[in-house]
Amino acid sequence: MSQIIKQLDPPKAQIVSVPVDYSGQRIDNFLITHLKGVPKTRIYRMIRKGEVRINGGRAKPESRVNDGDAIRIPPVRMASQGPEGNFEFLEIEKTIIYEDKHMLIINKPAGMAVHGGSGLSFGAIEALRSARPKQAFLELAHRLDRATSGCLLVAKKRAFLKKIQLELHGKSRLRKYYDVFVHGTWPSTVKEVTVPLMKNTLQSGERISRVSVNGKDCKTKFSVLSQGDGVSWLRAQPITGRTHQIRVHCAHQGYPVIGDNKYGDPVGDKALKVPRMMLHASSLGLKAITGEQEEANNLEGFWVEAGQDGRMAKFAKLHFD
Repeated sequence: MSQIIKQLDPPKAQIVSVPVDYSGQRIDNFLITHLKGVPKTRIYRMIRKGEVRINGGRAKPESRVNDGDAIRIPPVRMASQGPEGNFEFLEIEKTIIYEDKHMLIINKPAGMAVHGGSGLSFGAIEALRSARPKQAFLELAHRLDRATSGCLLVAKKRAFLKKIQLELHGKSRLRKYYDVFVHGTWPSTVKEVTVPLMKNTLQSGERISRVSVNGKDCKTKFSVLSQGDGVSWLRAQPITGRTHQIRVHCAHQGYPVIGDNKYGDPVGDKALKVPRMMLHASSLGLKAITGEQEEANNLEGFWVEAGQDGRMAKFAKLHFD
């Protein structure tokens, strides 16, 4: 389907001043945020051809912008926000479960991508930006698989984003827990899985992870919350953050995530009449600390919990009550 063009007159070059919250961001990421509706391939091409300038100088892909910089953006057509571009119908703000001046956390629905791409014209972050056009800065702090529901943290300030991503990388204070329903009776003695994982990208662009001795170190902690007839409800805590880590670790142990169409058990899923993949980011928090560390990081502790959606809660009631 051809795109509806928003501009009727020929587009013109524009000069944009960098807001303070975007100081330090790479020029490509700044343009991707600013030029909503423009394909990334076009943005990278305009940078490569020298069409983008920072304070009069030619920008390079690795160039970073600073508060007040004048960015020259070449003429470019932007798709209009027709039915596919109007994200307000998603009622994204109803999914917000926590908000302060630094961040907001949504309970992302299963089936919603965190961002557009790979054939999708929108995701959670685009929906939030559309719902809050006056919010100068909104960026994902981490990712969730499209089929996974639950806590998704969005930064409202660049300084906070940098700090929380350091915590995500370091794993010293930040804690993430998932509810996961798996096929089989998970042994209570299996409290962690540490097999290394290697990420691969298929020709279709689909990402997959496989257990490999040449993969990256990987660790997930598990505890059993409840068990039913041939199914188990686990609490999973990923210590590392590899692609599809919980799903692959469960499948490797012989207890695949229920409803997982990539690493799971399609025969078992069909027998259970599974409505969705049973993986939910149930809680997210930052441990409070005191003293010099707190002054250096300047991040207050928080703890947020996200309830399961109706389909997952109904499945739990049916199999674990």
